[in-house]
Amino acid sequence: MDESGAFLNQKPGSPWKKQALLYQKDIDYKTLRSDFIPVSTTKGDFFVVGGCGMMYQWKGDSIVRIDESFRHKNQFGSIIWVKEDTIFMTGGYGFFESTNITTYFDWDTKGWFHRKCVGDVPPTFSGGMAFRNGNELIFIGGRSESINGFKDIRQVRKLDTQNWQWKVGSEVSFPWNPDGQSAVKYVKNGAQLARNLSTLMEYDSQSNEMVAYASEKFLNIAAIVPQDDIWMVCLTNHNFNSYDVQLVNKQAYLGESFERY
Repeated sequence: MDESGAFLNQKPGSPWKKQALLYQKDIDYKTLRSDFIPVSTTKGDFFVVGGCGMMYQWKGDSIVRIDESFRHKNQFGSIIWVKEDTIFMTGGYGFFESTNITTYFDWDTKGWFHRKCVGDVPPTFSGGMAFRNGNELIFIGGRSESINGFKDIRQVRKLDTQNWQWKVGSEVSFPWNPDGQSAVKYVKNGAQLARNLSTLMEYDSQSNEMVAYASEKFLNIAAIVPQDDIWMVCLTNHNFNSYDVQLVNKQAYLGESFERY
């Protein structure tokens, strides 16, 4: 997307199509890009404001507001995920401290509510990543923060979304997304990938492991579209004003892994 509209592509190698977009008077492209996070469900494509609250939907050629909420400002850097078309936010930072709560958007009331969780509830956190294994979410990285300072979280946390119970796992040997800004996640065609600076991590559903790779070439990744062993990788230059799209062999591009969890 850019200020003139959206670029649509059905599959790697097919031609791009341009679609103009109409914005409601209370939103524009710059605000949508800087303040909102895109989320897709079978109901459609949505944009949730960072910190929780307001939500817009991409409907045809328009961006329209659908919530009856406001800017909560208490879950910045939260993990956003979807279960059975319900949008959830876990963790986040606001009002001078991080949190470990999970909230969800209710389609009937168009507002956000708290989802109670039990078990070994983890420390408060913002940032990091989450990978899905069936009904289980696996959280990695992030940091716990308050007015007294912060602490990078290296312990893996797992949330069973059937009984809403937390449990703790092993520890990673390096801080993952310590600044809350440098990590990007890519979920497409059944693949789950995440990048933190020059580290790329893939969730292997067959072995139920997270596999980490390291290379300076990962720094310039803007997007990944996995398709079996062939990936379409979009790279940006250092000024972020142009892109280069490449088709690569997955294993040749990743190289050897250096850690598994």
